Amino acid sequence: MQTPRREDPGSKPRSPNCKAYVSQQLTWSDAQNYCKVNCSGTLITVENEAMNNMLLNIYSPGSPWIGLRHEYDNWNWSNSDPVTYTNWKRTFSCAVLQSDGSWNDSDCNALNPFLCYNGESDLILSNVK
Repeated sequence: MQTPRREDPGSKPRSPNCKAYVSQQLTWSDAQNYCKVNCSGTLITVENEAMNNMLLNIYSPGSPWIGLRHEYDNWNWSNSDPVTYTNWKRTFSCAVLQSDGSWNDSDCNALNPFLCYNGESDLILSNVK
């Protein structure tokens, strides 16, 4: 995993191979759609503890959406990868990454910043408004 870099404020995430923190606050579904349209990707899949910890160092205050959603009695990643790592407390149907590194479920209609990704590029910090 490479060191994150910061993009110019207001710029769109790069595509292909896009990973981005987006400070704009959207619902989970709108954030997922943003990632699809602007990044040709999905909300981020947190593959392991090392990635989870790295993400803590790259986003501003707030609890960004990650690509985990509860549907049909199962938690699924938005890119269809199997859920092999979790770190959380849960009650609602969508997941956010908290500042202490734990995950928390949240009302999917809440407005939060989010993390997009596509491919294997560096994580790019994008302060899109």
